[in-house]
Amino acid sequence: MGNHDWDSPGAMPYLNYFVLPGNERYYDFSWQPIQFFVLDSDSREPDGNSSTSVQARWLESRLAASSAIWKLVEMHHPPYSSGAVHGSTLVMQWPYPAWGASAILASHDHEYERILKDGVPYFVNGLGGGNIYPFATPVPGSQVRYNGDYGAMLVEANNASITFRFISRKGTVIDTYTLNSAPSPHPAAHPSSSAIFIPSVIETSNFRTNLGMSNLTGSEANVTVELVDPQGSVLASKQYTVAAKGLQQVNHVIPDLLGTSPPTDKLGYLILESDQAINAFAVSIDNVTQDSSFMQATRGTATHLLLPTSTSAGLFKTTLTIINDGDSTNHIDLKFRDASGTLQASKSITLSPYGFFHSEDIHGFLGVSGTFGPIEMISVNATPLPMIAVARVYSEITTPAGMGTTGSFFSASPYSD
Repeated sequence: MGNHDWDSPGAMPYLNYFVLPGNERYYDFSWQPIQFFVLDSDSREPDGNSSTSVQARWLESRLAASSAIWKLVEMHHPPYSSGAVHGSTLVMQWPYPAWGASAILASHDHEYERILKDGVPYFVNGLGGGNIYPFATPVPGSQVRYNGDYGAMLVEANNASITFRFISRKGTVIDTYTLNSAPSPHPAAHPSSSAIFIPSVIETSNFRTNLGMSNLTGSEANVTVELVDPQGSVLASKQYTVAAKGLQQVNHVIPDLLGTSPPTDKLGYLILESDQAINAFAVSIDNVTQDSSFMQATRGTATHLLLPTSTSAGLFKTTLTIINDGDSTNHIDLKFRDASGTLQASKSITLSPYGFFHSEDIHGFLGVSGTFGPIEMISVNATPLPMIAVARVYSEITTPAGMGTTGSFFSASPYSD
């Protein structure tokens, strides 16, 4: 349901048209290979609309239980939008990719936009007939924006692919986006105690990641590299050989692992296992400016981490990626404190076994802005599970893509009160 269903008395009989579970304002249904999950994004929803609400817990559990090939989450208020009238709905920025969603569809802003977040497409489709709205500054990840005419979206799916087309009322295809291969069962990640991690790799039209592996031993190293998705499943695995005392560089590491051509619109992390002692690093490169950010591979994990600083001051924002290095679901509390040590915001997230959480604007996710300070990450399981976290500060306006690089990644450190 959306704001017009709540605002217009004449729209309330909607609840009487169908018999649905629970309070009937959010529900799911299936049509061939697709399962649809329909949310009530309005703030007046009795079961709440935050990421920790009863409604969110329902969505998380239903997505986890779903065996559908494609899982589409639908709502009225867009989690992310470049629209000048409404814009992004921070409270609806739930970890949909980590919970298993294939795509997110919304409206509210009267324009069309496709945004890629955490490797998953978010669509804003509000050109059904109301006054057309202008755009503001593109949000990070915005790939296509259109407000030239009214139109509708056509979605076609089979077991192998799903295609989203936005078509204007004159029949012009404005945008086409295809997920080329259906998700299939992948082996779960089970890194050994000797494994090392590259906590964040990305491949989009705006960014690419290269991998470097150095072998300082006197013997050739055989290195197995695995690409892991937000649900903790291994998407691809490949073995590389690094000469004794040598360096192996893999450009566009995600397409190289998947055997596809760039870009592949993927976000994940890497697990490296070698028969020799190696070091590794990754370089995230802005395809527009060629600015680069370096990230060192890490081995250390802990159940309580501290990110020494984060910022949303001025033109800067902070990304945060958290990996669950455990074989059970990890419930994690995030706590943001300002420079004086005062708790300003807290939020809970849930990570699948060996899965990960990623936010390109962690302050926005936490509901704070224009400030800076440390972030704590605490596993609150009965038996706390280890995790890894890495962050990056960037400027919003450095590139047309909206995600300029301003320095290297930095890792969170083990912490205790």
